[in-house]
Amino acid sequence: MAIFFAAVGGSQEDLQRLKAAASAALGRELGDVPLQSAEAPGLFAVWHELGIWAPVSHHRLADGAVSLLAGEPILHLDGHRISQVDTLARYADGALPALLQQSHGTFCGVRLDLAQARVHAFTDKLGVRTLYTGEHRGIHFFTNARWLLQGLGNVIPLEPDPQGVMEIASMAFPLAERTRYRGIRACYGAELVEASAAGITKTTYHDWQDLTPLDATRPYEVELYETFLTAVRDRQGGAEEQTAFLSGGMDSRLIAASLAHSGIRLNTLNFAPSDTQDLTFGRMAAQALGARHFEFPLGPDNFDSKQIQTIDAWKAKDGGRNFDRRIWSGDGGSVGLGHVYLDEQIVRLAAERRYDDAAALLCRKSKWGIPSRALRPQYRELARRVQSEVAAEMRRWDRVPEKAAYLFLMLNDQRRHLIGHFETVHKKGFDFALPFFDARVIAKVLAGPNEDLLNHRVYNRILLALPGPIAQVPWQAYPGHDPCPVPVPSELKLRYQWEACYDEDDTQMLKDRHTAHCLRAALRPGSPLLSRTNLLAAWVLTKTGLRDQSFYGRYADALEQANR
Repeated sequence: MAIFFAAVGGSQEDLQRLKAAASAALGRELGDVPLQSAEAPGLFAVWHELGIWAPVSHHRLADGAVSLLAGEPILHLDGHRISQVDTLARYADGALPALLQQSHGTFCGVRLDLAQARVHAFTDKLGVRTLYTGEHRGIHFFTNARWLLQGLGNVIPLEPDPQGVMEIASMAFPLAERTRYRGIRACYGAELVEASAAGITKTTYHDWQDLTPLDATRPYEVELYETFLTAVRDRQGGAEEQTAFLSGGMDSRLIAASLAHSGIRLNTLNFAPSDTQDLTFGRMAAQALGARHFEFPLGPDNFDSKQIQTIDAWKAKDGGRNFDRRIWSGDGGSVGLGHVYLDEQIVRLAAERRYDDAAALLCRKSKWGIPSRALRPQYRELARRVQSEVAAEMRRWDRVPEKAAYLFLMLNDQRRHLIGHFETVHKKGFDFALPFFDARVIAKVLAGPNEDLLNHRVYNRILLALPGPIAQVPWQAYPGHDPCPVPVPSELKLRYQWEACYDEDDTQMLKDRHTAHCLRAALRPGSPLLSRTNLLAAWVLTKTGLRDQSFYGRYADALEQANR
């Protein structure tokens, strides 16, 4: 896996200045590590090879083509799995879209044609691996690391985009191709860009609205699960022992069961708080699968931090003997297969092309938004605009309105879901295997009837049909969705993740943290969007016990983080 920066166009003097700045930014972040480069008149690329997924994620050809990859493209040609990075180097122009159309992994990359001074940049079909692009002084540039862009401030100035910042603070992700910076774009799913000194062209090599028909002679859950098994097997590689997160929920269980039943010796990790369904059901599932299970119960820290702490603790105990720098993760499952944020009414409104109403309901159900009193008056319209932007993204999928809400979530919420992880892979030293984001799985979900997919209905049937004792282990169901059909032993008194995941001390700690942030944000210059007067009032009301306004601190923190 490579962390890269590539640029084409502009003057040679500006290109050399940018190359030096990008190399310096990589060096500051990564330390004393070897950097590689390729250049010709009119373009260059610099990168560092992390060595995850494959020994190398770059390839050079004698004719002057260089390909660089982040992630794991699962490429097929004429029905056969083919090598990744060297094939991408060989395929150019008209052949490249056809090759990408047959891809199923999560990846982004660039292909440099040194002889023609052209760059092709591309994303996977969902755009899960973020590829940033922009233009400065006639130079078109591409990178897969936001921190690298931030390190170029002396050469490429970054200006906050208030709408992008507002969307991140409201929903935890910006919409469409927007980022937190003006002029910096996050390439969309299935995007292929060709850039040269003459300009830039953007095409889409896959349309999710071209639905694949199902096999009417087979049960839908069987066809769907077999597709998922293929996605898992294509990611297994040659290691006979592998590691996966295993909570008490559905997504990690489906992955762990698929691995165990294929003969993989499995290590499983769980970091749920004590006395929760997540922790206990995860332990029971590991026992049923015969996995080596490691628990590291943690409280209300952020999810990314808990993953790192758990892996570090497990490696310290295990000595790192069974750590191959990739871990199976259920990210994408609850939304991609379970439809967790959707319900019959949202889907019906979208199917009737009432996108504004569907967006309003989805925003309300997901609790997206920012209290207007946390903002200065001149910025409150930006907060109100978020809902209309959600509706605009649904309209993008107007050929299949019954799937518009689902595609909105997959190409927005889920597309940005792992940005924080991808930005820190070089520090963590591991990456995720992500079968739920496999394009074949998403295509099979899109082809299915909504009445089966909503409320985890087909998902429940898949888990109940798993071979062996794992099918009799209860799992944690989502609130408002179909309950787990496996009864929970009556002697177990467990906390439910979405009701009381944290005990009273944890809850009070979070309240105190948010209250303190109200005061900090009010007393020091922070985001220009925030109303410091109202934040100070929220702190006073909360501290005096007149009214709990601590939640303002959470939004203030989100805005300040998004504005960085």
